[in-house]
Amino acid sequence: MAIKNSQSGLSIVEVIVVVAIFAVVASTLFFNFSDFNTNVSVRNLSQEVALMVRKSQIYATGVQNLDGATVMSDVYPAYGISFSAKNPSSAFTASSKQFVLFADTASGSTTNRRYDNAGSCGTPTTTNECVEAFGITGSDTISSLCTEDGCSSTNTVNVIFRRPSPDAVICIDTGGSCTSPKSFLKVVIRSIRGQERSVTIWNTGQISTQ
Repeated sequence: MAIKNSQSGLSIVEVIVVVAIFAVVASTLFFNFSDFNTNVSVRNLSQEVALMVRKSQIYATGVQNLDGATVMSDVYPAYGISFSAKNPSSAFTASSKQFVLFADTASGSTTNRRYDNAGSCGTPTTTNECVEAFGITGSDTISSLCTEDGCSSTNTVNVIFRRPSPDAVICIDTGGSCTSPKSFLKVVIRSIRGQERSVTIWNTGQISTQ
């Protein structure tokens, strides 16, 4: 009696269909995972910006002193954060890839509500106010800064806190002293894929992310 061979396999068409389905599913998962990672990165950066603004507020209201200061107004200075959406130009300056925590020390009898830097960071003086510079890693950037006057990618804006008030003084840096404080600053953060989040600092000292 003849024995019938019952073995069978996939045809070439079936193999192609299976591979195509696998490729579609894999590419969809990869795209969604990349999107998820980008969203997480932008969200984390916005939270870091908000925390650094809060840190400067705590330094000011908690009378964080500067070691080695000899002028009383410099012993317990105002503190602030300097933001910009400009292309990076030099170390320890605000840009689209960096923001700076600084001590607004006195120059004479008053502070100028500006961030003054002489090329180093960590030991603030009246001409070199950098406390910490925070570089933005990855592809995320600060894309624009918005106030009630509109949004700009070329302005540098400083947010300053002075004891004993938790209120913020928000100043566009025009090269001179701050003469027209703004009511709020929105720092817009953008990923390479176009996702955006923002951190808004109000002159009342409130900080929010969205």
